Amino acid sequence: MNLDCLTAGEIPPNPAELLQTEEFNKMISDLKEKYDYVIVDTPPMTVVTDAAVIMKKDVGVVVVVRENITTYDLLDITMENIRKTGAKMLGVIMLDCNKKSKKYGYYRKNNYDYKNIKYGNGSD
Repeated sequence: MNLDCLTAGEIPPNPAELLQTEEFNKMISDLKEKYDYVIVDTPPMTVVTDAAVIMKKDVGVVVVVRENITTYDLLDITMENIRKTGAKMLGVIMLDCNKKSKKYGYYRKNNYDYKNIKYGNGSD
């Protein structure tokens, strides 16, 4: 397996604006032609607009959450923002899970369930 990595370098004063340029669009198109998967790591959606800008470019989204850190409110906001962009939800990665925890969750039809408590837009 091969992995190539393109780092961002120094943070510019206007990253969201740069992500909307034709040069960035061309770079993403070129990468999609060359690679099977293109993964773009972004700051959290609730902090800056970078992720929302990238999601509008016909991509799939993997949400990363941290047990006992990511709140339901932040997850609700994130999921709603993903729905608004029309991006495809590919999955969730949960970090720092307690292996002995009996809690579990899953994402299904624009809803995520956790501990038998249902969240989402209610349209199954």
